[in-house]
Amino acid sequence: MSSVVKKVVFYEIRLPTTCGVSPYKYLYDIFKVINSKGEDEILNVSSSKTDAFTRMKYQEENYNNAIRYFEGSLLSVKNGDFPGTFKSSTATTRDLDEYADKDENVYEETHFVIDTKNKERPILALESNRTGANVSAFKLYLERFGKMQALGFEFDIFIEPIYGQKAEEFVNLMVECASLEMKIKYRNAENIREYSNDLYGFISNSYSIAKADYIYATIGYDFRIKNTQHRPITTQLINWVRNLVSINRENPGFFNNFEALEVRGRETDDGKLKLFDLIEDRTAEEVIVSKRGRTKYVESKSFFKEIRIAIRENFG
Repeated sequence: MSSVVKKVVFYEIRLPTTCGVSPYKYLYDIFKVINSKGEDEILNVSSSKTDAFTRMKYQEENYNNAIRYFEGSLLSVKNGDFPGTFKSSTATTRDLDEYADKDENVYEETHFVIDTKNKERPILALESNRTGANVSAFKLYLERFGKMQALGFEFDIFIEPIYGQKAEEFVNLMVECASLEMKIKYRNAENIREYSNDLYGFISNSYSIAKADYIYATIGYDFRIKNTQHRPITTQLINWVRNLVSINRENPGFFNNFEALEVRGRETDDGKLKLFDLIEDRTAEEVIVSKRGRTKYVESKSFFKEIRIAIRENFG
């Protein structure tokens, strides 16, 4: 069975101080209703009719005689965009939409776990999925579902990221940099040119190959070498990342020219590699999970387990 690395970002869930409801009761009442629905019932609250919760359930692990974890996944259903397959023995292709029913569509799945050990400040651990539902969709779902089910929750909720380190602190402490990943829309290249000729040249050269709207790039080193004496020297990339952070400090909004900008590094020679989102200015936890067969989807049960482990390692 193959595996894949998934990113998880931590948030804190808060309610208005005047609402008269604790965050734990709010979550408990909503998920109690969700859990009472049949597994084949799609609970859709999106105005676009493309996002829907499903396979929601409680994790039966108690804390002080109460349910501690709420977990599930948010499906973002795409109308169309079916993939195709290639058969190597005959060098033939086929489009999978030919075999799907009219009401079947492609979906993206975003997993989450909510830890209510602190009932007044629950922690949301949400899978980072750029092509699927994000934290805004999660917030919208809870708010609309609470109102639609007549639970008396006629208020908005707050879901705020838990930042931890700042970008500048992280990159200044970094002793090794395993990779830098970026996604840039080419039309923003001229904005970058003003601050970094090296980066602008890299973008321009990449654009000249295919005239693409987006430039994706990963600059990285092979860290599978366990002998530290032969591990790659990453000083040049570290300095380049520090320069980008410095540019953004002196010119707030510089990072807005990027669609994605993530660095992976460690703060000590034998420390754990950390993933840092420079745009969001926060760390993300990386977990390894098993995939379902040959699909791109993962085994949810093992993913939930790994997320709970990550929560306990970071928050106790």
